[in-house]
Amino acid sequence: MINIFYGRENLNKEEFIYRQIFDRNRKSIVIVPDQYGLEAEKTALKYARLYFHSQSKEHVSKDPQPSPISLVNVEIKTFSRLMHDVFSELGGLNTVYVDRVGREIILSKVLRELDYKQMRAFANQIGKPGFAKIVGDFISQVKLENLSPKDILEMAELSREEVELHSKLSDLGVIFEAYEKALAGTFSDNEDRYTSFINKIESSHYLESTDFWIYGFDSFTGKAYRIIEALANKMKNSNDGSNLNLVISYDGANREHLFKAGTAIITKVKSLEGIDADSDIRISPISDEYKIAKPEDLSHLEANLYKLNPEHFEGRRENIRIIRAQNAYYEAEACAAHIRQLLRERKFRNRDIAILCNDGDSRISILKRILKDYDIDLFVDSRKPISKEPFVRYLISALEAVKKKYSTYYVINFIKNPFATLSTEDLAVERLENYVHRHKIQGSMWKKPFVYIESLPGRNRGDDDEDEEAQDRLAEINRLRELAINPLIRLEELVKFSKQEGATIKDFARRYFEYMKEIAIANKIENDVMWKSVISVLDQIVELIGYENFNIDIFSEAFYTGLEAVTVGNTPPSVDDLLVGSTQRTRTGPIKALVVLGMNEGLIPKQPEQNNLITRYEISLIEKQNSDGSNFDSPFHGLVAKTENLDMEERLAIYRNFSKPTEDIWISFISNNIRGEEQLPSELVDDFEKMFGDEKNAAATSIVEQAPVSRNNFIVESPMGTLTNLARFYSLNESSNITPELAAGEEWLEAFKNKTAGPNQTINLGTRNLDAIDMLKNIRDYEHIDKPLDARLTAMLYSSERHKSESTDAGGTDISQNDKKEDITLRLSPSRLEQFSRCPYRYFVNFGIKPASSEPIEYKSTDIGTFMHDVMENFCLWADDGDKWTELEPDEVHEKLDLLVDEFSEKNLSILFPQTGQERYITERVRGIVKRAAEKIVGFRRDVKLSRSEYEKGFEYKIYGENEKPAATVKGFVDRIDYMDFKDEQIFTIVDYKTGKNSFKGKYIESGYDLQLFIYVAAIEAGAREKYRDSNALKGMGAFYINLNDENRNNKKGEFMMSGAVVDEIGEIIGAKYAKLVQTSRDKAYPAESMSQEDFEKYKTDVSQRVTELCNSIMSGDIAIRPLKIDADADACKYCEFGDICRYSGYYNKVVVG
Repeated sequence: MINIFYGRENLNKEEFIYRQIFDRNRKSIVIVPDQYGLEAEKTALKYARLYFHSQSKEHVSKDPQPSPISLVNVEIKTFSRLMHDVFSELGGLNTVYVDRVGREIILSKVLRELDYKQMRAFANQIGKPGFAKIVGDFISQVKLENLSPKDILEMAELSREEVELHSKLSDLGVIFEAYEKALAGTFSDNEDRYTSFINKIESSHYLESTDFWIYGFDSFTGKAYRIIEALANKMKNSNDGSNLNLVISYDGANREHLFKAGTAIITKVKSLEGIDADSDIRISPISDEYKIAKPEDLSHLEANLYKLNPEHFEGRRENIRIIRAQNAYYEAEACAAHIRQLLRERKFRNRDIAILCNDGDSRISILKRILKDYDIDLFVDSRKPISKEPFVRYLISALEAVKKKYSTYYVINFIKNPFATLSTEDLAVERLENYVHRHKIQGSMWKKPFVYIESLPGRNRGDDDEDEEAQDRLAEINRLRELAINPLIRLEELVKFSKQEGATIKDFARRYFEYMKEIAIANKIENDVMWKSVISVLDQIVELIGYENFNIDIFSEAFYTGLEAVTVGNTPPSVDDLLVGSTQRTRTGPIKALVVLGMNEGLIPKQPEQNNLITRYEISLIEKQNSDGSNFDSPFHGLVAKTENLDMEERLAIYRNFSKPTEDIWISFISNNIRGEEQLPSELVDDFEKMFGDEKNAAATSIVEQAPVSRNNFIVESPMGTLTNLARFYSLNESSNITPELAAGEEWLEAFKNKTAGPNQTINLGTRNLDAIDMLKNIRDYEHIDKPLDARLTAMLYSSERHKSESTDAGGTDISQNDKKEDITLRLSPSRLEQFSRCPYRYFVNFGIKPASSEPIEYKSTDIGTFMHDVMENFCLWADDGDKWTELEPDEVHEKLDLLVDEFSEKNLSILFPQTGQERYITERVRGIVKRAAEKIVGFRRDVKLSRSEYEKGFEYKIYGENEKPAATVKGFVDRIDYMDFKDEQIFTIVDYKTGKNSFKGKYIESGYDLQLFIYVAAIEAGAREKYRDSNALKGMGAFYINLNDENRNNKKGEFMMSGAVVDEIGEIIGAKYAKLVQTSRDKAYPAESMSQEDFEKYKTDVSQRVTELCNSIMSGDIAIRPLKIDADADACKYCEFGDICRYSGYYNKVVVG
């Protein structure tokens, strides 16, 4: 008998299931989705304990333990685990089945051997990274729906009128057919494994006299329906009283659009082969006795969510809150405060709370960081690819370095890995990297001792051959070189030996395993899950293509493909973890509170991901060719239904999660993203308004609350959180009045410092922060914000090194006195100096107080600026190697840039087959920009004679204070330095790439608003003076921006022009073809200036003096609110992230405190 039990999410279905199981007291197998297995086992144990202790009084105790027989007849399984058990009984475990990794390895081979010229739609994609994965996902999906290559080709024939769809399906049918031929007679994939399992069900004794409960599924694949069909027929034929029970979310005819998936399950089960819909199936609602007790407003939400006309709630909404936050930082702050309140005041446990977030890449990292400040650990329920793990990146970069014949880019990538030999030596990688870039080390040069001797301070150029110290430095560089490339030499020898002896891939893999094992043992990861995954990939390569003759390209392609396919799930470190996951992945047991982040349009409900080979629109066209799509026996229906179900499953997942909590729901959305773009709330916010808004009072209709933009009246939480907020308050308020909250904060921190009281958790603030606690009152006691910080506090906030000018007897430094003078050393960058020059207070908040909300979101492949810089730098290094500039053709330039874009993309798959239109737009935009920019650079290098160029050149610019001691060091990197010989001198110009719309104006330099270009010039000159002890060793005569953007894409001649300042004669050499040159004097301001050498030198002198003044101002404790505004394009307040802290009103020295 098949029983279909249904009910809404207001019923405790788990309690219903286990009561039925325990009442029948016979062997039962509960089948749940893969991600719900662990939670289902906990739930089974819980209800076993409750049931058996309610049945037998002698087992009742204060802390009842489960009966030793409580779960003896109950097994929790997934479909794959059940399949494994049947294979253990009847054989099949030793059969080689190809999993996702193996499927993609085979597909890589299949695609490599296909004649791409026969492909119609995907000819350009074959061989590109990620294509095998997407085709593999498609094949897996259609096989699970019981479709064959013949079916796909039949779809193609039916779709001839849709040319693009016809071409796609024809290509996929050919690839699918070739894949099946590659498997035939030798291998089977996981989808075929399910077919084998289905065929064995009837013969299994293990499955006899067993009740089955299938629960937690919103839909089933075609293969899953066949398993259900086989199990149902086995029970029917055995006539042993066994039942197959499906428990689904369904509510009869109510909310049909929400429970449509339930309707589809019932309809499909009724059509199973061998099953009589009237006599073999019983459909029953679950009794209301299993109704979950919860407050009225939460019950109303469950009963009305996704109703076409939801009823209005007439009671008091006390347990549902919706928060609008300005951005993701304030949203996370508000969320963290709410969670802390639940834990502290309402005594919830972490496991009582679930967090939902469909925007994991950006929001979860912010929330995790802020919760850490509250001493709350967050468990992220997700899977991560092992291809991003450092050890795996080490293996890949080593193979790439050998394949690319020691290309410096790949060698540097290799030695920067934390598993590389040099990673343990301080600054070793930086020293070696700087050396090889300076001397253009490439290819086989890595395998020979380096010979370039670098000049030392105090020595004349040309004398260093006899200098012992210079030789020692060269010897040290060569020692680092040997350490760095020894693993590569060993790998290269392994590859050469395998080629010479005509080895197979299997032979090479065996040797490569020993090579990897040595590294794994040395780093103590040989028992790690990630290591075992790598070995599994290697095993499948041996099994699938090990017979082929060894070829490093074929092996590495298979290895990369396999590693990209492996993902590893996270395991909760304890049973009481705060869980965050997506609406679809998260399956929790009973919870008291639900927290939802990011209820914005497009996120909740989330647009379903789809295989980008066939779009949803194209799937609908297939459905039209298949009559009305109602024929469940059609081979096409599963594919169509699967696509339709994506939206239904998302709605059902939202409904289920929102119905789980029994006490509290807290929801948030943001108004603006990190780029300041408006973000709309989800359509569900309107639904909540209809259900819970005040219909009688139009002015008070909205139930949405505004999240605070700062925590002036903060709650004392963790040490760092309290410290941050005290500092904020004291720096903002002229009054020394202390509120009770502030007094409590000071008292709490003081007690924590002295270890006489404090939180239960062990938190280590560190000496720096404990000292900072003492400094807080100094900030508070200032009469006005413009009063400088004292020297001790300035040292505490800014210095990287502190040197006391006075000390006490034997007892060391007396840190309790505030009038001691501090000599501090600042570590600055040009951008930090600019920020201080534009507004000292912004610098103070950003780099002194360091509020948590000022930390930037960590981007991945979307970091466009870094991406463009990396591509341009490596293109130029490649063109420099062998001086290719004069020979490069446009096609060759474009081909190289295509390769570099792919190499530097952290997500090759998302670059080639983007998941969103925005990503596709960004990627193609970057590709187009760098190609056009490179064409301009190639023309420049042909027309302008340079002696050499350097890229990403590091510098240190020392600012000296009293007693000739370094008071500050400005460090940074210059994007490009072009050197040329001019009048028997070597001169240089600076080029700084920008992805914005930077323009050079003399008034920006003179006001101190724009300092970077001339800091670069001064730093390079100062470095040359120190190196050669020669004041005229090297002269800067030009400084330019080049904007890498689309602003002038319709004006090819005007695009990527250099905008800046240049000495007249050098400007003539560069020419108006490459630079916007306007003859001018220093008292005028133009986007680009061509000036006399005297005027250019004056710019350099002015900037150098200003840098010294700025460093002195920082060290003197200047924190004035003094924003610079030169014009509409140069306004320090325009993009300042701390406006909510300073509340600057537009008048100097006036602060508005809310």
